[in-house]
Amino acid sequence: MTWQPMETAPKDGTRILVRRAEMVEPVTIAYWSMVECRFVTPITADWHPPTGWMPLPSAD
Repeated sequence: MTWQPMETAPKDGTRILVRRAEMVEPVTIAYWSMVECRFVTPITADWHPPTGWMPLPSAD
């Protein structure tokens, strides 16, 4: 699968992989927060907006 534009990312709370530019760890898990109106991660300090997304891989 390839990175998708953030405009197409689900905003229903589904956890997804996001890519962030210029970060030490450029790929992380995130989800849309209705409260904050943005994609958030378990650690949101020093947050850079994501530049792309893709579904989490299957656990199988």
